[in-house]
Amino acid sequence: MARRGDFQAFKENLSFLAFLDKWNAFHTMKCVQTDLQNIFAIESLTTMHDYESVMAKGHGIPLLHSGKWGPSLVYWTTPISRRATQWSIIGETDLAHNASAFPIEGVCLAFLGMEEYPGRTTTFLPDSKSQYLVPGNDAAFALPPSEASQYRLVHGTSINDHPLAFYDPVQSTEGGIAVPVLFCLKLSPPIAATAAVGKAIAALVGIEGATDPMIEHESAAGDLVYASMEELLTRSATARKGIPLTSLKFKSKFEDQVQSYVFSADSDVPAIVIQKIPIAHPAQILPVLNFAHSYPTPKHHQILRKHLAFNALFRSCFNPFTLAIAESER
Repeated sequence: MARRGDFQAFKENLSFLAFLDKWNAFHTMKCVQTDLQNIFAIESLTTMHDYESVMAKGHGIPLLHSGKWGPSLVYWTTPISRRATQWSIIGETDLAHNASAFPIEGVCLAFLGMEEYPGRTTTFLPDSKSQYLVPGNDAAFALPPSEASQYRLVHGTSINDHPLAFYDPVQSTEGGIAVPVLFCLKLSPPIAATAAVGKAIAALVGIEGATDPMIEHESAAGDLVYASMEELLTRSATARKGIPLTSLKFKSKFEDQVQSYVFSADSDVPAIVIQKIPIAHPAQILPVLNFAHSYPTPKHHQILRKHLAFNALFRSCFNPFTLAIAESER
Protein backbone atom coordinates (compact mmCIF):
# COMPACT_ATOMS: atom_id res chain seq x y z
CA MET A 1 0.00 0.00 0.00
CA ALA A 2 2.88 2.34 0.77
CA ARG A 3 4.36 1.42 -2.63
CA ARG A 4 1.24 2.76 -4.31
CA GLY A 5 1.69 6.04 -2.47
CA ASP A 6 -1.53 5.60 -0.45
CA PHE A 7 0.05 6.77 2.79
CA GLN A 8 -3.26 7.64 4.47
CA ALA A 9 -4.50 4.06 4.06
CA PHE A 10 -1.09 2.81 5.20
CA LYS A 11 -1.36 4.89 8.39
CA GLU A 12 -4.91 3.69 9.01
CA ASN A 13 -3.83 0.08 8.64
CA LEU A 14 -0.93 0.55 11.04
CA SER A 15 -3.29 2.18 13.52
CA PHE A 16 -5.75 -0.70 13.23
CA LEU A 17 -2.99 -3.29 13.70
CA ALA A 18 -1.84 -1.42 16.82
CA PHE A 19 -5.44 -1.44 18.04
CA LEU A 20 -5.71 -5.21 17.56
CA ASP A 21 -2.43 -5.69 19.37
CA LYS A 22 -3.60 -3.50 22.27
CA TRP A 23 -6.73 -5.60 22.81
CA ASN A 24 -5.17 -8.93 21.81
CA ALA A 25 -7.78 -9.23 19.07
CA PHE A 26 -5.87 -10.84 16.20
CA HIS A 27 -7.32 -14.26 17.03
CA THR A 28 -10.84 -12.79 17.01
CA MET A 29 -10.35 -11.23 13.58
CA LYS A 30 -9.07 -14.57 12.30
CA CYS A 31 -12.21 -16.24 13.70
CA VAL A 32 -14.42 -13.75 11.85
CA GLN A 33 -12.47 -14.27 8.64
CA THR A 34 -13.00 -18.02 8.97
CA ASP A 35 -16.72 -17.45 9.59
CA LEU A 36 -17.13 -15.31 6.48
CA GLN A 37 -15.29 -17.88 4.37
CA ASN A 38 -17.43 -20.74 5.70
CA ILE A 39 -20.68 -18.80 5.32
CA PHE A 40 -19.66 -17.94 1.76
CA ALA A 41 -19.18 -21.64 1.05
CA ILE A 42 -22.61 -22.43 2.55
CA GLU A 43 -24.34 -19.71 0.53
CA SER A 44 -22.50 -20.71 -2.64
CA LEU A 45 -23.67 -24.27 -2.20
CA THR A 46 -27.30 -23.35 -1.47
CA THR A 47 -27.41 -21.11 -4.58
CA MET A 48 -25.52 -23.56 -6.82
CA HIS A 49 -22.61 -21.07 -6.98
CA ASP A 50 -24.75 -18.16 -8.08
CA TYR A 51 -22.29 -15.57 -6.76
CA GLU A 52 -24.39 -12.67 -8.01
CA SER A 53 -27.25 -13.78 -5.75
CA VAL A 54 -24.86 -14.32 -2.85
CA MET A 55 -23.63 -10.75 -3.27
CA ALA A 56 -27.09 -9.20 -3.59
CA LYS A 57 -29.08 -11.27 -1.08
CA GLY A 58 -26.64 -13.02 1.24
CA HIS A 59 -23.62 -12.01 3.27
CA GLY A 60 -21.84 -10.78 0.15
CA ILE A 61 -18.59 -11.81 -1.52
CA PRO A 62 -15.77 -11.92 1.05
CA LEU A 63 -12.44 -10.25 0.31
CA LEU A 64 -9.25 -10.11 2.32
CA HIS A 65 -6.92 -7.10 2.76
CA SER A 66 -8.62 -5.20 -0.04
CA GLY A 67 -7.68 -1.58 0.58
CA LYS A 68 -7.79 -2.11 4.35
CA TRP A 69 -6.27 -4.78 6.53
CA GLY A 70 -8.69 -7.57 7.33
CA PRO A 71 -11.87 -9.05 5.85
CA SER A 72 -14.48 -7.14 3.88
CA LEU A 73 -17.63 -7.93 1.92
CA VAL A 74 -18.82 -6.80 -1.50
CA TYR A 75 -22.54 -6.52 -0.81
CA TRP A 76 -23.84 -4.44 -3.76
CA THR A 77 -22.77 -3.07 -7.14
CA THR A 78 -24.36 -0.75 -9.66
CA PRO A 79 -25.95 -2.49 -12.66
CA ILE A 80 -23.07 -1.38 -14.92
CA SER A 81 -20.46 -2.72 -12.48
CA ARG A 82 -22.42 -5.93 -12.05
CA ARG A 83 -22.23 -6.57 -15.77
CA ALA A 84 -18.48 -5.83 -15.73
CA THR A 85 -17.78 -8.23 -12.84
CA GLN A 86 -15.93 -11.42 -13.73
CA TRP A 87 -18.10 -13.79 -11.74
CA SER A 88 -16.30 -16.86 -13.12
CA ILE A 89 -13.01 -16.10 -11.35
CA ILE A 90 -14.52 -15.74 -7.88
CA GLY A 91 -13.45 -18.54 -5.57
CA GLU A 92 -14.21 -19.80 -2.09
CA THR A 93 -10.66 -20.38 -0.85
CA ASP A 94 -8.41 -17.53 -1.96
CA LEU A 95 -10.35 -14.53 -0.66
CA ALA A 96 -7.55 -12.09 -1.49
CA HIS A 97 -7.94 -13.02 -5.18
CA ASN A 98 -11.67 -12.20 -5.29
CA ALA A 99 -11.05 -8.44 -5.44
CA SER A 100 -9.68 -8.79 -8.98
CA ALA A 101 -13.12 -9.90 -10.18
CA PHE A 102 -14.70 -6.51 -9.54
CA PRO A 103 -14.30 -3.22 -11.42
CA ILE A 104 -12.93 -0.19 -9.59
CA GLU A 105 -16.09 1.91 -9.75
CA GLY A 106 -19.62 1.18 -8.57
CA VAL A 107 -18.76 -1.43 -5.93
CA CYS A 108 -20.02 -1.18 -2.34
CA LEU A 109 -17.84 -2.68 0.39
CA ALA A 110 -18.41 -3.32 4.07
CA PHE A 111 -15.11 -3.57 5.97
CA LEU A 112 -15.31 -5.51 9.19
CA GLY A 113 -13.22 -3.92 11.90
CA MET A 114 -13.34 -3.00 15.57
CA GLU A 115 -13.46 0.25 17.51
CA GLU A 116 -13.48 1.26 21.14
CA TYR A 117 -17.01 1.95 22.26
CA PRO A 118 -17.48 3.36 25.79
CA GLY A 119 -20.30 1.76 27.71
CA ARG A 120 -20.42 -1.42 25.61
CA THR A 121 -18.26 -4.51 25.90
CA THR A 122 -17.46 -7.58 23.82
CA THR A 123 -16.16 -10.91 25.07
CA PHE A 124 -13.84 -12.49 22.53
CA LEU A 125 -13.67 -16.20 21.77
CA PRO A 126 -10.92 -18.10 23.62
CA ASP A 127 -8.03 -19.58 21.67
CA SER A 128 -9.69 -23.01 21.92
CA LYS A 129 -12.33 -21.85 19.40
CA SER A 130 -11.39 -21.05 15.81
CA GLN A 131 -14.70 -19.54 14.66
CA TYR A 132 -18.00 -18.14 15.91
CA LEU A 133 -20.00 -20.33 13.54
CA VAL A 134 -20.87 -23.69 15.08
CA PRO A 135 -18.76 -26.37 13.33
CA GLY A 136 -20.82 -28.22 10.76
CA ASN A 137 -23.44 -25.47 11.08
CA ASP A 138 -25.82 -27.84 12.83
CA ALA A 139 -28.97 -25.82 13.51
CA ALA A 140 -30.06 -28.44 16.05
CA PHE A 141 -26.76 -28.16 17.90
CA ALA A 142 -27.06 -27.96 21.69
CA LEU A 143 -24.24 -26.86 23.94
CA PRO A 144 -22.65 -29.71 25.89
CA PRO A 145 -22.85 -29.37 29.70
CA SER A 146 -19.15 -28.44 29.83
CA GLU A 147 -19.84 -25.34 27.70
CA ALA A 148 -23.33 -24.40 28.85
CA SER A 149 -22.01 -21.83 31.34
CA GLN A 150 -19.43 -20.40 28.93
CA TYR A 151 -21.45 -19.77 25.76
CA ARG A 152 -24.86 -18.84 24.51
CA LEU A 153 -26.05 -19.78 21.05
CA VAL A 154 -27.10 -17.08 18.62
CA HIS A 155 -29.32 -18.24 15.77
CA GLY A 156 -29.43 -16.44 12.43
CA THR A 157 -29.98 -17.15 8.77
CA SER A 158 -28.09 -16.96 5.52
CA ILE A 159 -29.39 -16.68 1.96
CA ASN A 160 -32.59 -18.63 1.20
CA ASP A 161 -33.30 -18.58 4.97
CA HIS A 162 -30.68 -21.27 5.56
CA PRO A 163 -30.24 -21.44 9.36
CA LEU A 164 -26.94 -20.57 11.04
CA ALA A 165 -25.84 -21.03 14.63
CA PHE A 166 -23.05 -19.07 16.34
CA TYR A 167 -21.19 -19.20 19.62
CA ASP A 168 -21.65 -16.16 21.83
CA PRO A 169 -19.06 -16.26 24.64
CA VAL A 170 -20.00 -14.92 28.04
CA GLN A 171 -17.56 -13.29 30.42
CA SER A 172 -17.14 -16.47 32.43
CA THR A 173 -15.69 -18.22 29.36
CA GLU A 174 -12.23 -19.64 30.06
CA GLY A 175 -9.87 -16.93 28.89
CA GLY A 176 -12.80 -14.69 27.98
CA ILE A 177 -12.29 -11.04 28.90
CA ALA A 178 -14.90 -8.34 28.33
CA VAL A 179 -13.31 -5.33 26.61
CA PRO A 180 -14.87 -1.93 25.68
CA VAL A 181 -14.80 -2.77 21.98
CA LEU A 182 -17.45 -3.47 19.36
CA PHE A 183 -17.24 -4.92 15.89
CA CYS A 184 -17.89 -2.30 13.25
CA LEU A 185 -19.04 -2.40 9.63
CA LYS A 186 -17.41 0.48 7.76
CA LEU A 187 -19.27 1.21 4.55
CA SER A 188 -17.37 2.30 1.45
CA PRO A 189 -18.81 4.42 0.01
CA PRO A 190 -21.06 5.80 2.79
CA ILE A 191 -24.80 5.48 2.15
CA ALA A 192 -27.30 8.33 2.05
CA ALA A 193 -30.40 7.03 3.80
CA THR A 194 -33.48 8.46 5.44
CA ALA A 195 -33.19 9.30 9.12
CA ALA A 196 -35.92 6.74 9.83
CA VAL A 197 -33.76 3.96 8.38
CA GLY A 198 -30.80 5.18 10.45
CA LYS A 199 -32.85 5.01 13.63
CA ALA A 200 -34.17 1.55 12.76
CA ILE A 201 -30.65 0.22 12.13
CA ALA A 202 -29.54 1.77 15.43
CA ALA A 203 -32.35 -0.09 17.18
CA LEU A 204 -31.45 -3.32 15.36
CA VAL A 205 -27.86 -3.26 16.59
CA GLY A 206 -28.85 -2.00 20.03
CA ILE A 207 -27.50 1.56 20.13
CA GLU A 208 -29.36 4.67 21.14
CA GLY A 209 -30.86 6.70 18.32
CA ALA A 210 -29.63 7.76 14.90
CA THR A 211 -27.56 10.58 16.37
CA ASP A 212 -25.08 8.07 17.72
CA PRO A 213 -21.71 9.07 16.21
CA MET A 214 -20.94 5.48 15.26
CA ILE A 215 -23.86 5.24 12.87
CA GLU A 216 -24.19 8.79 11.59
CA HIS A 217 -21.80 10.96 9.65
CA GLU A 218 -22.87 14.59 9.40
CA SER A 219 -23.15 14.79 5.63
CA ALA A 220 -21.34 14.14 2.41
CA ALA A 221 -19.90 17.66 2.60
CA GLY A 222 -19.41 17.64 6.38
CA ASP A 223 -21.42 20.81 7.00
CA LEU A 224 -24.95 19.55 7.55
CA VAL A 225 -26.16 17.71 10.62
CA TYR A 226 -29.30 16.75 8.71
CA ALA A 227 -30.39 17.35 5.15
CA SER A 228 -33.20 16.17 2.96
CA MET A 229 -32.68 12.99 1.00
CA GLU A 230 -32.76 14.93 -2.27
CA GLU A 231 -30.22 17.47 -1.03
CA LEU A 232 -27.72 14.76 -0.15
CA LEU A 233 -28.13 12.99 -3.47
CA THR A 234 -27.79 16.12 -5.62
CA ARG A 235 -25.01 17.97 -3.81
CA SER A 236 -22.36 16.81 -6.29
CA ALA A 237 -24.49 18.07 -9.18
CA THR A 238 -25.12 21.54 -7.76
CA ALA A 239 -21.77 22.09 -6.01
CA ARG A 240 -19.82 21.91 -9.28
CA LYS A 241 -22.09 24.48 -10.89
CA GLY A 242 -22.12 26.83 -7.89
CA ILE A 243 -25.92 26.88 -7.99
CA PRO A 244 -27.93 27.21 -4.77
CA LEU A 245 -30.01 24.23 -3.76
CA THR A 246 -33.44 25.31 -5.00
CA SER A 247 -35.89 23.88 -7.49
CA LEU A 248 -33.87 22.83 -10.55
CA LYS A 249 -34.54 21.08 -13.81
CA PHE A 250 -32.55 18.11 -15.07
CA LYS A 251 -32.69 16.60 -18.56
CA SER A 252 -31.68 13.07 -19.49
CA LYS A 253 -31.34 11.76 -23.04
CA PHE A 254 -32.21 8.15 -23.80
CA GLU A 255 -31.56 7.39 -27.46
CA ASP A 256 -33.92 9.77 -29.32
CA GLN A 257 -35.95 10.80 -26.26
CA VAL A 258 -35.33 13.66 -23.84
CA GLN A 259 -36.81 13.29 -20.38
CA SER A 260 -37.06 16.21 -17.96
CA TYR A 261 -37.01 15.92 -14.17
CA VAL A 262 -37.66 18.67 -11.66
CA PHE A 263 -35.94 18.65 -8.29
CA SER A 264 -37.48 20.50 -5.36
CA ALA A 265 -35.28 21.42 -2.41
CA ASP A 266 -38.32 21.72 -0.14
CA SER A 267 -38.48 18.01 0.68
CA ASP A 268 -39.30 17.25 4.29
CA VAL A 269 -37.71 13.76 4.29
CA PRO A 270 -34.66 14.08 6.60
CA ALA A 271 -31.64 12.00 5.70
CA ILE A 272 -28.23 11.09 7.05
CA VAL A 273 -25.08 9.58 5.58
CA ILE A 274 -24.33 6.22 7.18
CA GLN A 275 -20.60 5.65 7.33
CA LYS A 276 -20.15 2.89 9.90
CA ILE A 277 -22.41 0.63 11.91
CA PRO A 278 -21.40 -1.00 15.19
CA ILE A 279 -22.49 -4.60 15.72
CA ALA A 280 -22.30 -6.68 18.87
CA HIS A 281 -21.78 -10.04 17.16
CA PRO A 282 -20.90 -11.34 13.66
CA ALA A 283 -24.39 -12.89 13.50
CA GLN A 284 -25.74 -9.35 12.95
CA ILE A 285 -23.96 -8.83 9.63
CA LEU A 286 -26.72 -10.18 7.39
CA PRO A 287 -29.59 -8.50 9.28
CA VAL A 288 -27.75 -5.17 8.93
CA LEU A 289 -27.05 -5.59 5.20
CA ASN A 290 -30.56 -6.80 4.53
CA PHE A 291 -31.96 -4.55 7.28
CA ALA A 292 -34.55 -7.03 8.55
CA HIS A 293 -37.24 -5.33 10.61
CA SER A 294 -38.30 -8.71 11.91
CA TYR A 295 -34.88 -10.12 12.82
CA PRO A 296 -34.27 -12.84 13.97
CA THR A 297 -37.21 -14.20 11.99
CA PRO A 298 -36.25 -15.06 8.40
CA LYS A 299 -38.14 -12.23 6.68
CA HIS A 300 -35.63 -9.78 5.23
CA HIS A 301 -36.73 -6.55 3.59
CA GLN A 302 -33.47 -5.62 1.82
CA ILE A 303 -34.05 -1.97 2.73
CA LEU A 304 -30.38 -1.02 3.01
CA ARG A 305 -29.61 -2.53 -0.38
CA LYS A 306 -32.82 -1.06 -1.82
CA HIS A 307 -31.60 2.35 -0.66
CA LEU A 308 -28.47 1.84 -2.76
CA ALA A 309 -30.58 0.91 -5.79
CA PHE A 310 -32.78 3.97 -5.27
CA ASN A 311 -29.74 6.23 -4.82
CA ALA A 312 -28.16 4.92 -8.04
CA LEU A 313 -31.39 5.45 -10.00
CA PHE A 314 -31.87 8.93 -8.54
CA ARG A 315 -28.31 10.00 -9.37
CA SER A 316 -28.66 8.67 -12.92
CA CYS A 317 -31.39 11.28 -13.41
CA PHE A 318 -30.04 14.12 -11.25
CA ASN A 319 -26.33 14.67 -11.84
CA PRO A 320 -23.93 17.32 -13.21
CA PHE A 321 -24.38 16.04 -16.78
CA THR A 322 -28.17 16.33 -16.77
CA LEU A 323 -28.44 19.64 -14.90
CA ALA A 324 -29.98 22.30 -17.18
CA ILE A 325 -28.39 25.59 -16.14
CA ALA A 326 -29.39 27.87 -19.00
CA GLU A 327 -32.50 29.92 -18.39
CA SER A 328 -33.95 28.76 -21.68
CA GLU A 329 -33.63 25.17 -20.55
CA ARG A 330 -35.47 25.59 -17.27
